[in-house]
Amino acid sequence: MKKFNKKALLLSVGLICTGLTGCVSTAPENCDPNIELDVFAKLGCLNSGSYDLRIEEREYQLDRAQSANEKARIKRKKALAQKRASEKNLKRKQAELRKVSQLLTRQASLLKQKAKGQSDILAEINRIESQASQIKNGSGTEQQKQAELERLRQKLKKLEMAAGI
Repeated sequence: MKKFNKKALLLSVGLICTGLTGCVSTAPENCDPNIELDVFAKLGCLNSGSYDLRIEEREYQLDRAQSANEKARIKRKKALAQKRASEKNLKRKQAELRKVSQLLTRQASLLKQKAKGQSDILAEINRIESQASQIKNGSGTEQQKQAELERLRQKLKKLEMAAGI
């Protein structure tokens, strides 16, 4: 009977060693809880800390993704604020351009009324109005157009003063 116990003991030790070897040698990348594993592999994942390592790795990846997402959100928010500011600035400059254009048109109309019968002054006023029209329809920036129209307004003032009207 001692022989039987000795064989059983050797068999048991062999099975235990095999099981423990399976438990220890389970690599972390093989410890996916979504994949069905045998009992020894699950014990190996649990005992080696592979499940914990996997969770930590996933949490780290999640933190990095959330951080990148937050940076992108902040960047987008800044870009939208900058866009709104640019649009507001453009509208302000367009309004200023319209104002200068209206002043020029009124000034030219008044000067035409005062200069009736003076063909040389009327011709100069018509040239200035033509230039103003080209500037308004031109391709420059709002600020450039405004400066050119203001220059034409000054030209009209000088013409008015020179003619003594």
